[in-house]
Amino acid sequence: MKKALLYFALLGLALPIFIACKKDPLEFTVKGTVYDESFNQGLEGAKVTFKALDANSGDLRIIGETTLDETGNYSFTFLRKRDQEFQFTAEKDNYYLIDETICFPELTVESDNVFDYSTSAKSYVKFKIKNTGASEETDQLKLEIYEAKTNCEDCCGLGQRYFNGTNIDTNLYCANDGNEYYKFIYWVPEISLVVFDSLITPPFDTVEYLIEY
Repeated sequence: MKKALLYFALLGLALPIFIACKKDPLEFTVKGTVYDESFNQGLEGAKVTFKALDANSGDLRIIGETTLDETGNYSFTFLRKRDQEFQFTAEKDNYYLIDETICFPELTVESDNVFDYSTSAKSYVKFKIKNTGASEETDQLKLEIYEAKTNCEDCCGLGQRYFNGTNIDTNLYCANDGNEYYKFIYWVPEISLVVFDSLITPPFDTVEYLIEY
């Protein structure tokens, strides 16, 4: 009987300790704003997806999805697990995709984790290049792009392009950020023609530029 009483007494002492040691699950909060640089506002209507990469299985799971309102704000709260990294994407028709990776050590449970992103509307320059003179095999046009968007699939990049020989009649399409400058130089050494020029590319549209020599 005494042993039974001692057992229950010890159990009664241990139970409050067990309850006191039980902790609430740890949570991350990731929040921020997705900004539309072409129109200086939140990227309203964009679909935002937040995924986690499991450190053990290597599988991606969706933590949350949302569609942005006019503020461009988003927020996800989720349990801390054994995740290696996180993937943030924001996509909207006729805008450049945002696809960013957040590593696990970048997050804290002590406060909100703020990640702001921005993108712009797609726009294009169409260079129409024609050799209309008494052309010869030695004819050459040099086109150098020195200020433009560079980090996209349809971007032409910075640097020089050469158009050599006769019967040049071609089009060159180059992507740019909407409502931003596209700056370039072209020259024809044989006739000492040098032209510095620039365009502002309108969002969701293509602006044409004719080069004849």
